[in-house]
Amino acid sequence: MLDLVPIHYYKIILYGTLFTFCLFTSLYYQSGPGCEKLMRKGTIILPFFLAIVLVFYIGLRECSWYFWDMMLYRHLWNFIDASTYDIQFDLRSEWFFMTIIVLCKIAVNDAQFFFVIAALIYVGCHFWVCKRLLWENVWLAVLFVFFSFQFYAYATNGIRNGLGAAIMLLAISFFSKRNTMGYIVGFILFVLAFGCHRSIILPMMALMISMFIIKDIKYSVVIWLICILVSLFGGNSFLNFLSGIGFDERMASYAGSMERESTMAMFSHTGFRWDFLLYSAMPVWIAWYVRYKGVFDRTFYLIANTYILTNSFWVLLIRVSYTNRFAYLSWFLYALVIAYAVIRIPIWKNQDRVAGLILLAHSSFTILMYFWG
Repeated sequence: MLDLVPIHYYKIILYGTLFTFCLFTSLYYQSGPGCEKLMRKGTIILPFFLAIVLVFYIGLRECSWYFWDMMLYRHLWNFIDASTYDIQFDLRSEWFFMTIIVLCKIAVNDAQFFFVIAALIYVGCHFWVCKRLLWENVWLAVLFVFFSFQFYAYATNGIRNGLGAAIMLLAISFFSKRNTMGYIVGFILFVLAFGCHRSIILPMMALMISMFIIKDIKYSVVIWLICILVSLFGGNSFLNFLSGIGFDERMASYAGSMERESTMAMFSHTGFRWDFLLYSAMPVWIAWYVRYKGVFDRTFYLIANTYILTNSFWVLLIRVSYTNRFAYLSWFLYALVIAYAVIRIPIWKNQDRVAGLILLAHSSFTILMYFWG
């Protein structure tokens, strides 16, 4: 347990370290024209070491109400009797998450071990995706991903949702290969992700639509714009409809409640969230720009379309309290969309400099949100 790190300095130490890495990396890429630095394959050792350090830093954090969900899962850990618990495959419950807890308790009867394993799955899936899809420059990719807005929050607080999203992200990387083995592994990973958090069905549906129906980015962007108009002029009617159909108990409760107490003031505000919409628009703009430049990359189109379609559904729910819970169903793809375009797709004349500037803007937003929140 990292008792040597004061709990109130825990986050700023992590943010300060990652921002420093992002700053110096950004300056490095801005130091020359062309795309020579992006084309130069880097070592895997540095990003792998960063991932390992991040796993233990997150997993060995102090068990405190400072991380609300951590204490709830600690109480759940104490309540479960692993010797008599009956692990069942049940699509109506988050069975895989409970399986992880039970197996961890059988292996090592210490809740801290579970949090290390949870961090290993969460960080490990993100790292693996970067290595699978952006192997030319894993270091730049992991900086985009590890220092993205909400990455830390779902590593330490919204653990179950975060695990589901991380596994789903890995599933998408396998589906993107569009071969038999990729489909099989991707489907298995999706089932596991759904077993962590049932809301993962939404990005999965968006993924299937992107694979077989809406393959062109221009159509998904049009849908996104239409959803903005619908939300602006008919958002309350849609929320009332959603709260009445019982699609998901938690979703319905948030949609049906326009006032809810929260220590997370940033997310408890209701109304049309122009700030979050502007933040969500960055990957949409990059996807549109790639399409405008006439560059076709099948993997990028699949990831970008999945993000845009999932985000379109969130736009319809933009007025609810805790809107980040729905936004995260697309935001977990946010950094990957940007990193993929920057690293793999030549769309700017001086791509090295642009990559450095985008990384700086990306990381600056995250650190500013920390001080604001």
